[in-house]
Amino acid sequence: MNGLIQNKCNKYSEIYELLYKKIKWKVSSGVINLIVISYMINNKEFDYKYFMEVSDYIKVKSEKYSPLRYQDRYILASLLISRYDNPKGKFDQLLNIQNELIKYGFKKDSKLSLNSFALLDMEDKSNKVIKSINIYSKVKNYYPSLVNIVDYTPIILLAKKREKTHKIIKNIKSIHDKLLDQGFYESDELRFLSYILARTNTWDIEGLIKKCGNILYLGRNNGFRFKTLYYPLIGLMAIGGIYNYKDIKDVREILYNLKESKNLRWTHEYNMVVAVMIKIIDALDGHNVIKKDIGYTIEFMKFTFLTTISMNI
Repeated sequence: MNGLIQNKCNKYSEIYELLYKKIKWKVSSGVINLIVISYMINNKEFDYKYFMEVSDYIKVKSEKYSPLRYQDRYILASLLISRYDNPKGKFDQLLNIQNELIKYGFKKDSKLSLNSFALLDMEDKSNKVIKSINIYSKVKNYYPSLVNIVDYTPIILLAKKREKTHKIIKNIKSIHDKLLDQGFYESDELRFLSYILARTNTWDIEGLIKKCGNILYLGRNNGFRFKTLYYPLIGLMAIGGIYNYKDIKDVREILYNLKESKNLRWTHEYNMVVAVMIKIIDALDGHNVIKKDIGYTIEFMKFTFLTTISMNI
């Protein structure tokens, strides 16, 4: 493992340990993982005092029984701080977006703030919401027993694409079926992987699908099996250009390195996310165009992964 990756591992463990000591009674360990990832992927220095200040602002401004008065506010604070210079002002905008989404029939649950966050930087938000509702209903026709409200966050981001709804749907279905041919199993996570690949701006989608299949194959044949839970991560690895044996070996090394930290030994599923993210950050270092292109994909993947993993542990 090179020195830069080692430094990122050390930095991650350092921030995690600090947050674990400070807020471990207020959040699950997985939430702490995701908070730190937000800072690292956006190369933002962690300031605990400011992080708590923004988190408290979110709590005060939220309704009495809102999920944002509890652990969700910490995740949202990390996203806002790591991406914007004025996180409090952006949160005020987010509240207005939430009210608009409620008018369209969205429920007041923990996913409402995630959907609102996905819309923050979009122009013509109303049309994007209508487009995402249309995409959601059509995807649900294909997978009636699988698609649920969790799908809205990645679908909202898909609605940002200029393609017409029918073309986006056709692309998702095509990618999904071709991934099945590559050896992936039918699951919620496979659908999320299809969303991730459909979200990219690359012209070589066939190449990305083959890279995903290669990652899955190499993992299965080198003692590093990718559970269905990790399918979205495979998509990020392919997009980030880490799809050969050495890359998978590096991810495994990072994973072992993280386990050396006392409090990270029991968060294996999240450590896997962190290991992949650290490797992606290292691989994209200096490639700002590619990094910007997958930035939103990484953000919504974290949230869908959080929701998915909460149903599996």
